[in-house]
Amino acid sequence: MKTIKRILFICSIPFLLSACITEEYGLLNASTEDIQEMLDKNQTGFVLIKDEEGSQLLRNAEKAFLEKEQPAMQFDVFRNDASNENEDGLSNNPFRHSMPNVNTVYYINKGNVVEEYDLELSLDNQQETLEEFIEIAGDSHEQ
Repeated sequence: MKTIKRILFICSIPFLLSACITEEYGLLNASTEDIQEMLDKNQTGFVLIKDEEGSQLLRNAEKAFLEKEQPAMQFDVFRNDASNENEDGLSNNPFRHSMPNVNTVYYINKGNVVEEYDLELSLDNQQETLEEFIEIAGDSHEQ
């Protein structure tokens, strides 16, 4: 009986360790504060500014980021706190000077916007071309 318990314990260790190091990929809801922190702390990564819910554009973007095992902060101009509608019900993009377009993926390198990909411009093979953008943008700015 003691041997069986040891075997079960040893077999469960990899599972427990994998749960501790799980990284999230795909589109992650972000608030104004989350995006501002990324910019202020000179972080690097992808930001998607969006103004719609559940569209094919967003489903393709989600698939592309999952396929490339990359996270992207998803900022909704109608839900600036990442969960509730803006009180006035209007669109508000506080990042309109550096990231002016909606339904666009921006690549941020050390707190600065350096690349962008407009989801609405390439509807044919969108997932594939976005995957290429994710790969190229990340590779071209690594040091």
